[in-house]
Amino acid sequence: MAAYSDENFGAEEIADDIDSRKIIVRLLDENTTRDTIQGYFSAFGAINDVDLKIDEGGKSRGFCFITFTDGSVIDKLVEQTHIIDNKEVVVARAIPYKDRTKTNKLFVGGLPESLSEEEISEFFDQFGTIEKIETVIDQDTQRRKHFCFIVFTSTEAVEKAVNGKNPPRSVVHKKEKSTDCDSALIPLL
Repeated sequence: MAAYSDENFGAEEIADDIDSRKIIVRLLDENTTRDTIQGYFSAFGAINDVDLKIDEGGKSRGFCFITFTDGSVIDKLVEQTHIIDNKEVVVARAIPYKDRTKTNKLFVGGLPESLSEEEISEFFDQFGTIEKIETVIDQDTQRRKHFCFIVFTSTEAVEKAVNGKNPPRSVVHKKEKSTDCDSALIPLL
């Protein structure tokens, strides 16, 4: 791990530096180990850290983060095809911490059954232009579940709806009955 001794180098700068040297590897086999990942990617450059996400049983959850000593290797890495444990994996730049909460998709929960999609749209239009509303139908009852996702044309609309909290916390909006809103941080797997 790189050492930062300059007292003028703040936490935000350190996080930005680390993020600029970090990749995410997805679609790993459940039996892939940290050592396998370290061995494979060390051929591309010196590695500071491998953060393999594992489940309660000790198996890979299918993804990991790798922080390199030198971020210049990342551009070449993301353009190549990678096969680890006989499985093609996806390699991409990790989303910087400061950008992780930026989304144009809003989760709205606690919707009363009587509230129509049109009423939902009318209410949330105050925050920005709505691209679409995604509802989920219960397969057993064939009724809409009590939540939806609202996709806006901008991330600013979601920030307005969740009152600009970062990271966003649940915000209650009232339209006869209350609904809970939170930004929808959906990983791109």
